[in-house]
Amino acid sequence: MKQNRRIFLFALLSLLAVGFIFSNSLDTRDTSNQKSNAIVDEVKPIVDPQDTIPRGTFNHYVRKSAHFLEFAALGFCLMGLTDAIGRRRRIRCVPMALLAALLIASTDETLQFFAVERGPGVKDVLIDCSGAACGLALMLLCLRIGKNIRNNQMR
Repeated sequence: MKQNRRIFLFALLSLLAVGFIFSNSLDTRDTSNQKSNAIVDEVKPIVDPQDTIPRGTFNHYVRKSAHFLEFAALGFCLMGLTDAIGRRRRIRCVPMALLAALLIASTDETLQFFAVERGPGVKDVLIDCSGAACGLALMLLCLRIGKNIRNNQMR
């Protein structure tokens, strides 16, 4: 029963992450720019108080960081899901989670191409997959720490 709850939880979190990613991709260019400019307005004074980084460059990095972070969250959730499904074969779960992230990243960029006046980017797919790989690695680390804690409690 506990495994079924984990599967449900990580499936739900993965679907919510995909929904969030796709909803951002369906934003028009203007809406997307407004969102990233709002973040730049809040973060730039903290990160660059001397105003040495041009606003356009900073905005570019905010956008790419958003790609990375949303896919890191997705990778974390996908690794949790594949681990819950194939618990005894964790090493086989890694390629499955990465493949799912690659397919979602490719679909995300294709969605931008067809749905709104924004262009897809191969670089964005690479950034997305890198973020997913980092999220996946973080989940693996959490699973390892959890296993070590359980093993120490049993002693």
